[in-house]
Amino acid sequence: MPTSKKITERRLKEDQPYLPYPPYSSLDTMLGLMQALTQNNELDNEEFLSPQMRPDGRYVTSEANLDKWIDPRIFRETQVKRFLRWLTTAPPLLRLFFNWLFITKAGMKLSYFEQQEDKNPDKQYALHEISAREENFTMHNLGHATQLIQISGMNILTDPVFNDLAPLIYPATTKGFGRNFQATDLPPIDVILISHNHRDHVDEQSLKALINKAQNEGKSLPQLLVPVGDEDFFTGLGFTDVKAFEWHEEITLKSQSQQPITFCSTPADHRSGRHGYDSHKSLVMGWTISPKNRDEILYFAGDTARISDVRMQALALDIYQLYQRKKMLGEGALPKLINMEPGGPNYTRKDMQPTHQSAVDSIVSSFRLAIALNAVSMAHRGETPELAADKWLDKTATVFMHHNKYELGPDRFNENVFIYTRLLSYLQMNDEQLQQHLEKQQEKSKKWSLFHRRKDFIIDGVYELRQLAAQIWPEEDDQTRNNKIVAFLKAKIHFPLINEKLSSEDCFKFQLGEQSTIMPDTFFTDKHSTRKRKGAKEAVVVVDIDADINLS
Repeated sequence: MPTSKKITERRLKEDQPYLPYPPYSSLDTMLGLMQALTQNNELDNEEFLSPQMRPDGRYVTSEANLDKWIDPRIFRETQVKRFLRWLTTAPPLLRLFFNWLFITKAGMKLSYFEQQEDKNPDKQYALHEISAREENFTMHNLGHATQLIQISGMNILTDPVFNDLAPLIYPATTKGFGRNFQATDLPPIDVILISHNHRDHVDEQSLKALINKAQNEGKSLPQLLVPVGDEDFFTGLGFTDVKAFEWHEEITLKSQSQQPITFCSTPADHRSGRHGYDSHKSLVMGWTISPKNRDEILYFAGDTARISDVRMQALALDIYQLYQRKKMLGEGALPKLINMEPGGPNYTRKDMQPTHQSAVDSIVSSFRLAIALNAVSMAHRGETPELAADKWLDKTATVFMHHNKYELGPDRFNENVFIYTRLLSYLQMNDEQLQQHLEKQQEKSKKWSLFHRRKDFIIDGVYELRQLAAQIWPEEDDQTRNNKIVAFLKAKIHFPLINEKLSSEDCFKFQLGEQSTIMPDTFFTDKHSTRKRKGAKEAVVVVDIDADINLS
């Protein structure tokens, strides 16, 4: 495997560097630009860089995810929810009784807990078969964080898991769109990316199946790019080409068609561990993938809590350097940014927040990243109109993953779509109506979400999106900015089904204001025979989306 470059060895393109502060070091180095962004604040520099191993052998990304009591609380709600879902499979008379009991005592239907992949009749499965190789950029959602990414003749697999992991903790209760793929169904895998070693991201049997498949076909074993601290585990399974990474470390590998593809490890806020007693013994991370001959950059977030503003700028710096190397881009052109974001688990928010970002955080991330990319370019080159935040946002799309396959916590099936729908509804409300909803949500418990879901974090997301929009479009009035937020969310946020395949063109094919159809069918007909999407709420103010609206 080629040699990787740590952040101390990475350099930026020397095209008219701008010096807004006294130069701490040359701004054509990654460390120099980091110091300009943080104004050389020692604590911010420490947060920006990869966590160092502590004396006790742990890699801790934040103090919040050291809480040992979070997991038992999540486990409790998960198991109660699974029991209630089991009741939905009871014989008809018993099911009628349980439904009556739940409606009269809890005000909800037992079907609330069903776990079933909604089939979309408009999707033709033949279009989603896996190809042996692809020169174009395609992403195949194999469930949870297992994504097959095919680009420039290279097959890349993230966090491979194809099995039920543990009957009590991670049962795979859903069947995918079409058929469920196994390791033996995949084409030869060139590179495997690992975000962290949790069992829902790293499955021994799945990895051994990939080894056996390669050996049986006379192919080379995949190259593994893994977090530091995990290399011995993977070599112990039988992989022979394993490289451990810290954050902001990059490596360039060549595909079968000899195209260079650069991988860079990025910040994440989560914890590792496979046995309970080994928490934080290895690092956690996301990844960026950038083929030199194409205009896409993919960000695979892995599994993470919401990252801080400092770490968002750190991610932006990694992406900015990759953008600089894309010589095939024309003057002033920006790459397509495809953010592959984890969707929850969302509930109970109090317990999930230290380790898992919410669906709202995943949606807001595009806006935060656009602002961070503008800050990086400003620090490096000064004010450059073609690198403004609205230009970066216009070239960004979000693809949800890490949901619907395994149960963890009381999230419903398609919970992320329901939250997205509710967010759109809240964005179309006036301040008075939004405040009424906020007060209603704040009356709900923070400690238990099985029979209710406290949605104040969604309303917080509305306020944050509006604040971020004021930074991105400072010259626009509030209504216009709100229109642009809604237009972006409709066209650029996608929820592929398990086993659905997307191209980069699919991610950007919807015009602003159009509703993406890359999502499950969650519509229902209410008692007034009106067809609605689950999670939607009536709004006093209706956002007027102009067909010609643009983000610039």
